[in-house]
Amino acid sequence: MAMRASPESAAMQMSGTTRAELALEAIKKSKPITALSDVYNVSRQFIHKQKNKAVDSINKVFSNADIKSDDEKILFNIPVTKSWVKQIILSLIMNCRSSFRGVQKTLLDVMDYSISLGSVFNVYSDAVQASQAINDSENLNNVKLGAHDEMFIHNVPILTGVDISSLYCYLASKESHRDADTWAIKLMELEDNGFSPARIIADDGSGLRAGHEIVFPDVPCDGDVFHMIKKLMEMRLFFRNRFKSSITDRSELENKINNDKIKGAVNVSMDRLNTVIDHENTMQYISKSIDTLVDWMRNDVFEKAGIGVNERNELYDFIIDELSKLEAVHPHRIKEVRVALQNRKAKLMSFVSVLHNKFKQLAQDHKVPANTIWKMCELLRCKIGDDKYAIRSVPLQDELGEKYDAIEDAVICALNSTERTSCMVENLHSRIRLYSVPKKGLNQGFLDLLRFHLNHTPFIRSAKDHRRNMSPAEILFKTPHKHWLEMLGFKRFTQTI
Repeated sequence: MAMRASPESAAMQMSGTTRAELALEAIKKSKPITALSDVYNVSRQFIHKQKNKAVDSINKVFSNADIKSDDEKILFNIPVTKSWVKQIILSLIMNCRSSFRGVQKTLLDVMDYSISLGSVFNVYSDAVQASQAINDSENLNNVKLGAHDEMFIHNVPILTGVDISSLYCYLASKESHRDADTWAIKLMELEDNGFSPARIIADDGSGLRAGHEIVFPDVPCDGDVFHMIKKLMEMRLFFRNRFKSSITDRSELENKINNDKIKGAVNVSMDRLNTVIDHENTMQYISKSIDTLVDWMRNDVFEKAGIGVNERNELYDFIIDELSKLEAVHPHRIKEVRVALQNRKAKLMSFVSVLHNKFKQLAQDHKVPANTIWKMCELLRCKIGDDKYAIRSVPLQDELGEKYDAIEDAVICALNSTERTSCMVENLHSRIRLYSVPKKGLNQGFLDLLRFHLNHTPFIRSAKDHRRNMSPAEILFKTPHKHWLEMLGFKRFTQTI
């Protein structure tokens, strides 16, 4: 008859899996502890010990402290290589606008990885060279409507150019001057790269326009309506404030006169009161007149959806005549704006000529009078679906019949594709300036890298549907491209499922 092992010997020889099964049965209470002791040939104390170990382990896993530390749960593992660190460096510089020292400190804080400033610069320098090569390889033949301007960072001029439709930046050049020769040289370099615009919009910079005339004498350089409207608004605000100040002066003087009467003092302010009242009346007349004239210029003359060419020109000339009359009364501010409007009429109104040519073509295509197309353009000042639109559209619907919807869509398309400002280049300036503070100025190498980054980074959001989730380069060239880091020669990390 075989001898049964002692409980101590059986416990020592028991495997971990068997101990786990024993503890589980003890917890479940499927059998009494004594019965389990007989089955497994171990002591009851041993069983209680295994049970307590299992209970402690379960409590540790499901304790409140561990539940609250969900942030410490490992989501995925990243293979940290030198290539991956270089991508982090470039992402911090371009996406987070970090300085080199900021990159150095971030890597040390987050990854406990020490890197010298020279190594950070080397990564940046290699990216600059790669981005310059990509910028130079892109043909600019697709740019047909551009906006040119100049910006200053630490009093150093940067010449800029952007495609209005796609926001593709084809020029960001740091120069020592902004005269005609400098602009002409940069434009000739662009021309060598396929730049052949049909129309350019720019402000009244003398060097910019002179350089454009040298290189592209047959390409119109139209005026920017935005800056002119800004001048009008500043003039209106100035005279509104002068009118409010004149009211305050008159009120204070009247209070002083009344107080003198109560005290029985000799009043010598009556003559001055008449002068102050006359000044208030003058400021009221000028302010109210300018309010009306500025509204007409903004909402009737410079608005794309509106009255026809002849009516706009007549209203434009009328506004200049009225400003001349006000200028005779108070030349300050008014003369400057009036002269600018008078001298730049052709360039400021060029967008109306563009619309007129488009509407002439629409009239021929749909076999309707050109005047009817302009009536549709004026109707579109009303919001489609509103009561005003419904009432005012009746005559045109009767006239056009089944052609109404097609003509309306064509006019809307013509309006949306006609630009009158260079505000897109101002948008570019605002994005460039964000990088100037941590960099304490921008050199040409960084401008080239920034231009590459902006051109090949998709828009997360945009008011224009055709721009959303697309990069400027994809919009302009109508072809997809790799991620900007991959274009610089890196292999991006991707999670494995």
